[in-house]
Amino acid sequence: MKKILFIATAAAMIAGCAKVTTVDTGEPQEIAFEAYYYGTTKAPLDNSAEFPTDWNMLVHALYDGDAESLHYFGESGTSFTYGSGVWHDATTMRYWPATGTLTFNAVAPTATIEGATSFSDVAFNHDSGYDLNYITATLADNSSNQTDVLVAKTAKSGKIQGDLPMTFKHALAQVVFKAATADESQTITIKNAVLKGSFQEGSMTATPSESDVTFAWNTEGKTAKDMNVCESANQQLTTAATEVGNPVLVVPIAALDDTQLLELTYDITYPDGEASMTDVVATVALKVDGEAQATSWDAGKKYIYTLTFSGPREITIDPDVEDWVDQEVEVPGL
Repeated sequence: MKKILFIATAAAMIAGCAKVTTVDTGEPQEIAFEAYYYGTTKAPLDNSAEFPTDWNMLVHALYDGDAESLHYFGESGTSFTYGSGVWHDATTMRYWPATGTLTFNAVAPTATIEGATSFSDVAFNHDSGYDLNYITATLADNSSNQTDVLVAKTAKSGKIQGDLPMTFKHALAQVVFKAATADESQTITIKNAVLKGSFQEGSMTATPSESDVTFAWNTEGKTAKDMNVCESANQQLTTAATEVGNPVLVVPIAALDDTQLLELTYDITYPDGEASMTDVVATVALKVDGEAQATSWDAGKKYIYTLTFSGPREITIDPDVEDWVDQEVEVPGL
């Protein structure tokens, strides 16, 4: 740990206050992180910035002070875990170099964690200089665990006291459904909802910088999954839109098509109470053009689809009778 040396000058003492100067003695300082992200291990809870303490993060660092130590933790990086109030390498103490700058990149999680789907085959790709080119990783089937996998923005720093802040971004997209009825005199009860056409596994390429992380996903050869949003919910709608079932994490899709669908099963009772229909099945296309569009599912975005059931429409008839068609008949002379 660093030592803090306090020096009080004579003039300051006479004035009745003390001047405090911090002197770096050059002693080793362990590298530790203060990790941030917005979500939880399962389908994310919004407005949360706590990194799951039962996770790990795989951290890579490039060092500009010594060519032989360019990959400061090795080319494959090292695992940081939570302990004693900090994120650090619990296996091998990692210290800041006395001079120079480290460029950090990280993904999470990569360890085997009960109830979570972790990245595998992680590679930190570097050609030259002191910035990473990109990160590649594989995500196995995430349909059961629904893990919110993460990639950090690049963080650069020389030797510091305390923890280095590191901000993680969501590598997946999130799909949420809300529903309402436009007419409170009719009763709509949602029973089941199924998201069709989403991918739950694939290969990721992430390009990090200090300000952002961009993502590209490849799902070639993978099979789209049907994901239950809710089952036997019996959720009665009101005129205020409420969330239906659970959010679904999905592998990003660059261009949605007609295979991304929401299948709803619901009951409806009309205002007079005498007419009703049960187990009505409706299919909603999730590729939406227009002002509030959704033509792709991008990493880090939460797509909130709001469905409104219109009021009942009475069957009425507007009758019209066609005019007679004149048919001229010429009678031969008598």
